[in-house]
Amino acid sequence: MRNLGLTIVALLGTFAAGASETFHILPDDERNLVRFESRAPMESFEGKTHQASGVVRVDPSSPAEAFEIDVQVDLASLDTGIALRNRHMCENHLHTDRFPTGTFRSQRLVEGGGVPLASGVKSTVVAEGTLELHGVPREVRIPLDLTWSGTELLVESRFPVTLSDHDIPRPGFLMMKLGETQTVGVHLVATTAAPSAIGAAAPSTETGE
Repeated sequence: MRNLGLTIVALLGTFAAGASETFHILPDDERNLVRFESRAPMESFEGKTHQASGVVRVDPSSPAEAFEIDVQVDLASLDTGIALRNRHMCENHLHTDRFPTGTFRSQRLVEGGGVPLASGVKSTVVAEGTLELHGVPREVRIPLDLTWSGTELLVESRFPVTLSDHDIPRPGFLMMKLGETQTVGVHLVATTAAPSAIGAAAPSTETGE
């Protein structure tokens, strides 16, 4: 009986894992938007890009039991509306020649997720994971709004990023023009209907050859 019980538990675990769905964030989907806002005494501006890609895996019936997100953002494509400012930002702050992408990876929800996702209903959760910018990883907790509609999953968030946490410099002549803390907003549409080529474009947290 003990062996039978262990077998049943193992089977239930397999079924639970199999309930997880994979959603792809496509790099050329113009619906995707990552935006940052810089607020400083002498100047305020924002930058934005549609160039994001990645994978979200979640069990809609139990997000807290099965959740994973892996997102990459092309920082070199950020547009502030002024070409010269874009160049200064990439060359003097983000150093995108060496650190072209920003990433967020998480495999754990620390808040929310205990209630099944309902179609068309926004659910708020908090993911604990690693945010890497400028080659510097930091453990963070980021709030996420998830809206599931069967074949698509909308992921939205708004959170602060402190430049010094990621060793992002602020040159002296821009000290009053670039805010130390940036507000980042994210609007990502992930879909199950991904082309076969997405495997080469989207990051994966799986290891092995």
